[in-house]
Amino acid sequence: MLKHPEFEQYYPDLADKVKFYEPQDKKQEEFVTITDNGFYEIFIHVLPSGRAFSRIPQIKSSLLHETQHILQGREYFSKY
Repeated sequence: MLKHPEFEQYYPDLADKVKFYEPQDKKQEEFVTITDNGFYEIFIHVLPSGRAFSRIPQIKSSLLHETQHILQGREYFSKY
């Protein structure tokens, strides 16, 4: 879904530590959490209308946006 060589170059340790899920509550906002074992979980809405293929641009945008929060936290730009 999302391949970003520059991201992997500068944050190789994150490549295997970011997991993606769909929120159980369809009304819930998209968000990021960090687990006790250092994994990041990004919750994004993939199938609100049952047609994920037509939503690929929006899904990519959401993934990048939520990944930005992870990077900001690691680089101390903001708290999430």
